[in-house]
Amino acid sequence: MRRRFVKRFQRILLPVLLLLLVPGIVAAAGPTIDPVVRLWQPTGMLVLDGRIFLGTNDGGVLVWSENDPETATRWLANSELSSAAITDLSWTGRHLWIATADGGMTRVTDPAGAPLFDLYVNSLRTSGVSAVAGTVIEDKERVWYGAVGEGLGEIIGDVPGALYTAAGDGMLSDDIRDLAVHDGTLFIATALGVSRFANGVFTDTNGGLTNTDTRVLTVGGGDLYLGGADDVFRWDATAESWVLLGAVVLPVQDMVVHAGDLYVLLERSGGPNRLYRWDGTAFVELARPAVRNTALAAGTELWVAGWEAAPGMVNNQTFPLIRARYEPGDTYTIWPTFEIPVQQPSGVAFGLDGTIWVSDNLARSFVNRDDTGSWRGVYETAATSADSSGLIDYGGNMQFLVAGTDGLIWTGQLGGGVLRHDPATWHTDPVVVDNSGLISPRVINGVAHPDGPVIFLFDSEDTPLGTPPYVLVQVLVDTEHWRNPDNWATPAVADVGGLRVEDALVTRRDIIWLAAQGSGGGVVRWDVNGPDAGPDDPLTWTDLTDDDWSVRIDDFEGTSFDPLAAKALALDASGTIWVGGNGLVGMDYDEVTKIDRTVGAFGARTLDEEGLITSTVIDVGVDRHGYVWAVTSAGLNRVRPVRGGYEFDAWFDVVTYSVIPDLGILYSPSRVSDLPGVSTAFARLVTDAAGQRVLLSSSRGVALIDVGDRVGGGAEDGGGLYLYPNPWHPGADPRLAVGGIPAGADEPLNVGIYTLEGQLVYQDEEVRLEQGFWSGSNRVGNPITTGMYVVRVRWRDNDIMRTLAVVR
Repeated sequence: MRRRFVKRFQRILLPVLLLLLVPGIVAAAGPTIDPVVRLWQPTGMLVLDGRIFLGTNDGGVLVWSENDPETATRWLANSELSSAAITDLSWTGRHLWIATADGGMTRVTDPAGAPLFDLYVNSLRTSGVSAVAGTVIEDKERVWYGAVGEGLGEIIGDVPGALYTAAGDGMLSDDIRDLAVHDGTLFIATALGVSRFANGVFTDTNGGLTNTDTRVLTVGGGDLYLGGADDVFRWDATAESWVLLGAVVLPVQDMVVHAGDLYVLLERSGGPNRLYRWDGTAFVELARPAVRNTALAAGTELWVAGWEAAPGMVNNQTFPLIRARYEPGDTYTIWPTFEIPVQQPSGVAFGLDGTIWVSDNLARSFVNRDDTGSWRGVYETAATSADSSGLIDYGGNMQFLVAGTDGLIWTGQLGGGVLRHDPATWHTDPVVVDNSGLISPRVINGVAHPDGPVIFLFDSEDTPLGTPPYVLVQVLVDTEHWRNPDNWATPAVADVGGLRVEDALVTRRDIIWLAAQGSGGGVVRWDVNGPDAGPDDPLTWTDLTDDDWSVRIDDFEGTSFDPLAAKALALDASGTIWVGGNGLVGMDYDEVTKIDRTVGAFGARTLDEEGLITSTVIDVGVDRHGYVWAVTSAGLNRVRPVRGGYEFDAWFDVVTYSVIPDLGILYSPSRVSDLPGVSTAFARLVTDAAGQRVLLSSSRGVALIDVGDRVGGGAEDGGGLYLYPNPWHPGADPRLAVGGIPAGADEPLNVGIYTLEGQLVYQDEEVRLEQGFWSGSNRVGNPITTGMYVVRVRWRDNDIMRTLAVVR
């Protein structure tokens, strides 16, 4: 079972905890968020006490036992780590330190046993860490880390310290590739050679190097080794110089010493890696477990991690991760880890059978996860024949996915066209300008009409206004006969307006609203049949003469929202149209009076006004409770209508929480959640037909969200929870207890007790209501001191924060 521990945010956590010193604060009932993140490229691996820790570029850390390689667990961002983008791992003798590309570092106590996680996010000198190494000197842990492009950071004990730079302190370069501690001295591999750091002084250590482009440092068997752009060296401490072992031609990616032998893994862009063993006189090439291998580790066995092409995939465009154990006879036992085979998720959809579909923004595949959790995808390109199945090419961006009412799945390859996929036969038709009625290949979104047609939306990039094939909207009326141009309806560009149409919303069979961005656009109402016909009449898609385009919302009076920036549309059960763009607006339109009315307009939250995490809304949806979900550039929002107004809930990943200073003031740490995180952007948000589940995609993965029950806000959500006695005298009252949760709630509570600085003092995941659970000792058994503490109680997905006064 994964365990969640304190997230150490240092300077931002204190004001957050101070805000929580208000009695009665309880987080709104939260949804269940299941992160689905990719796991394919190893970035570092080490063995400790019979456990193997494998860092990946976006999938967190995979952990397994050497005695049981079949079973692996994973540490993820928010749940355990500061970020899932792992760059390096290092054991100091006291803690495991995990460096990340965008979330600082995580310190892990007892990693091979019952791990405790402390997050060092914005307390460091950088959020991007290239390498980490450390040791224990005179019973004090010393840790050094490469601050990407900024120099060398230092942590003494558990307190971040100085930042050393090339310009200010004499280090060779601020571009740090790797770090290693050898004989009590820190060695620093940089783009300009190796620096040593001891007693506060940096020393140039390039003697003997044939190339100062250094990459990897490895300590083993009492020796220090260096891998460079094309050579491998051993450090001669007596001569204080590097001794060339041999040339390996390619850059060194990783090295490890196992059973007295040095193993070297080489980097090769676009082709297979190479693996060598130094036999004392020369490098001998070994067999590899996969085409691409990027990490080595040495325990009782030699381990290699890499990735292989997915079944049926050409050109190695999608990759399942593999971990392999080297066996006698130059062979391997391999354990593949098949997870989401999409490198940069973009489009998402629920199929008619309820399974999820995800498309790759890199245009390399779109995939389906069935009820068993297995993935199947479309990877190969189609041939030129008319009945060939597959992708158009490996170009363009798959920005959307839509499930039609006939069960077909549609996606697009920007600049190429659209793909028509039949899950029943697994046949994929490339629908392009040359073989159909499609006018332009620049399709950016698709929306299914309840009668069966599919509405495709376009932008005008690379197509000047008025220049064929300029188009903004096309409707494929008959999805079976997509080749026939007569089955495509194309409204006039002048009627639609704007430069690109981001979204479409069917509010009635014959009424479609469009989010048309740019000059001449706005939130545009399209009456397919015109004012003389009603919703029960046959839809006259291809007869454009009766269409009505007379309603165009280009101003939401009294708000700062710009309809010309509208990006996303959603409809709630009351008929309100929710428009996302540079904010979120709810709009009612009366079909009888032809009058629109703004019922709500929300920008970014401030200290004085409720609102969204940020005002940049990317997509919107409505669940079965009528709650509006809006994903913004910084995270996920839920807007709940209540009597007299609206209430707001928010969720974001730990990196976002740490790098946007205002979030630490405006929100509790309990809002940090298992969202997949963002390296480029959030992409799409969709709800299923029942409004029970939400799919959210980002460049790092997908979140599958169960919306749960309606939020109550009273005792049923833990609002009446209290601690007793409070103030508490541990000497007089031997145990602290929790009360105030409704009778009959007998499930255990997860309780964490923190100092005001955010340090975890005590953790218990099995606290029972009205039963004493804490004697006043910290995690190592020492009595705590007099003072104020923050108690976090997690119950039924609620994080309830209370303060506790301890008096000794």
